[in-house]
Amino acid sequence: CYGEKSNPCQTRREALDKYCRYLEQTYPRRCCDNDDRVTSKISSPTNIQMFVNSGGCDICKCFYGEGIPIDGLLLGQQQIGKQQHKIKITSRVIDRSLRPALGIFFGLRSSKVFRRECDRLSRDKIIRNCGPAFILRKALSVMPSEALDQPFVKTEMLPDENIPLHVGPVVDGCKTKACRV
Repeated sequence: CYGEKSNPCQTRREALDKYCRYLEQTYPRRCCDNDDRVTSKISSPTNIQMFVNSGGCDICKCFYGEGIPIDGLLLGQQQIGKQQHKIKITSRVIDRSLRPALGIFFGLRSSKVFRRECDRLSRDKIIRNCGPAFILRKALSVMPSEALDQPFVKTEMLPDENIPLHVGPVVDGCKTKACRV
């Protein structure tokens, strides 16, 4: 929490795992539901009925487990077969959900890899219905453990040469109101 004396999360992995759990509650995965409404707002449609203990579909079962077999099919597979191309979560919701996590690896060598993977996965219409938490968890799988498990360090504790400088644009010759003093 902002303004706390110490960070409640010690590593990036811990912080992102908590954020994924938040996303799973706020924007539940839509790959295994029978609701045709589209999640396009800040909060998802209410009363979405997930199949009981359905686990994940063929795409997200690696994180959510196998579904319950019924008549030789898994519940998630039934929905995938019927609505394979029906998008239930808009790209706007996915992008807004991932935005807070994109800068968590700032200053580390692998930060661009993570941001690119988030962008690539968020554009994939096949996995979008598995939800923003799944996309974030999948993007984290490309990150090295060293980056995920590296403890947070307060900027005040870093030597000056390790603090990245944020350089703004040159203002000499600028003719906008913002540059006039």
